[in-house]
Amino acid sequence: MLRSTFFFAACLAASLALTACDSGSETPQAPGDQDTSAPATTSTPATSPAGADPVAWVDGFCGAVNGFSARLNEMPQPTNGDTVGEIQRQTSELLAHFVTTLDEAIAALDALGPPPDATAETAERTTRDNYATARETAAAAKEKLDAAHHEDVDAQNHAADGLIKAQEHAHKSLDPVGELTGSPELVEAAADAPNCG
Repeated sequence: MLRSTFFFAACLAASLALTACDSGSETPQAPGDQDTSAPATTSTPATSPAGADPVAWVDGFCGAVNGFSARLNEMPQPTNGDTVGEIQRQTSELLAHFVTTLDEAIAALDALGPPPDATAETAERTTRDNYATARETAAAAKEKLDAAHHEDVDAQNHAADGLIKAQEHAHKSLDPVGELTGSPELVEAAADAPNCG
């Protein structure tokens, strides 16, 4: 059965609820992807550097994650295409947007200063790894879809599966404050951080 982009867009729109759509549904949606390598994880100190501002760091971390979630809501709105080729085109656009959104989130994480403690270090690394894996999966799916023959049902279905897998990886990191619960200091800082509200 052909898997269209319409279902996937609905899945992505529900991302703020931290729910992933089931790839076994009758009409799964397809994600977007671009061909680029995932950014490497950088090493950060396990203890708070002198002068580190927990509120500023947490605000930046929440901004990266919540900004990603907000951008998901700006995904192109697909329609039920009349042809396989049209559905392929819409899927490719979704994948491209998804990859770009992940690029922006990873760049925001890279722009953070040194983490204030070990919990922050782990949260940053885990979030970056999840986004990088999602991006790599989506990019590979887009590359294969764009190289496929027009009206290729199998290629469309594989792209849809790839998008859903990419979404599942990204959905592991949609709750920035939840990632910081191991540090009472960071949870307190989150209460004063505008991007965490």
